[in-house]
Amino acid sequence: MEGLIYQSSLNNPYHNLAAEAYLAQICREENKSCLYLWQNSSSVIIGCHQNPYTECDVGFARENDIFIARRTTGGGAVYQDLGNLNFTLIVPICSFDRVKSTQLIASALNGIGIEAEADGRNDICVGGLKISGNAYSSDSKIGLHHGTLLYDVDKEIMERVLKVSENKLKKRGISSVKSRVACIKELYPDVSLEALKEVLINAFKSRLVTGASEIQIDMQGAEFKSLLDKFASASWIFGKYDDYTLRQNMQFDWGNVTVLADMNGEKPNALHIETDAVEAGLLSRLFRDLNQALANGGSIISVFEAYKLRFPENFSMIDDIRQMIEKL
Repeated sequence: MEGLIYQSSLNNPYHNLAAEAYLAQICREENKSCLYLWQNSSSVIIGCHQNPYTECDVGFARENDIFIARRTTGGGAVYQDLGNLNFTLIVPICSFDRVKSTQLIASALNGIGIEAEADGRNDICVGGLKISGNAYSSDSKIGLHHGTLLYDVDKEIMERVLKVSENKLKKRGISSVKSRVACIKELYPDVSLEALKEVLINAFKSRLVTGASEIQIDMQGAEFKSLLDKFASASWIFGKYDDYTLRQNMQFDWGNVTVLADMNGEKPNALHIETDAVEAGLLSRLFRDLNQALANGGSIISVFEAYKLRFPENFSMIDDIRQMIEKL
């Protein structure tokens, strides 16, 4: 299969997230695979179901010219700067496997002497320390896997700008975000940022495609500008959270979750979720269908039962959310 390679020359997270969405659309239309490499200036990138005000110090970010952006995948908030390398793998859905894709990245790093291994839900670690966070999405045509490689990130700023719940820290048995992560340059000072780029490109060419060519993106085109407007918009980044009168938070094995509800007496009118769970697409569809049932006077219990039958691999997560809503 013919592959595409795109390396962004920009460091603006809104441009880079728009480019990712643009490349995903090309792969959908042309049935191709793509490797995308990109770096952001100082930024907090939150998951698609997260509240920026609870995930980072918004005031500190603004005072220190740190971008706040929202991606389309699930997972938790991350801090990035030019000491971080982002990668995106996009493949036809018939070839997409989260575990194998993450193992491919770890194996590529092994090839240059980095003793990396997949760990937990979506991390790549060296000696138990996180050097890469990963997130995933898929639809009927493509699968997308993107992640960070912490090369020489400013961990002091990371610690200052990110907010992590005490429950999440306790679950991991750590005292701070900084104590959980490591930079590749610290562990392997002879490995360069360019070497990381090269090993990812070589892994893509040798394991995922039969041939690959570098491409450019028309950033003046209407389609790209529309995507850029979306990712840079306050409505996309910050959302609306003051419409909800009741909230409940719990920590599960699959993630930290807050359910918000606009109540009408003892029954909710509308529901919303904040979570670092990686199952972003499933949760988006679930809450869309729950709200549709509420609007039409239907039963949300029947929605939950239908989802547990359709997605048995996510039975526990769906049932945990059901129980949270019943306790509102």
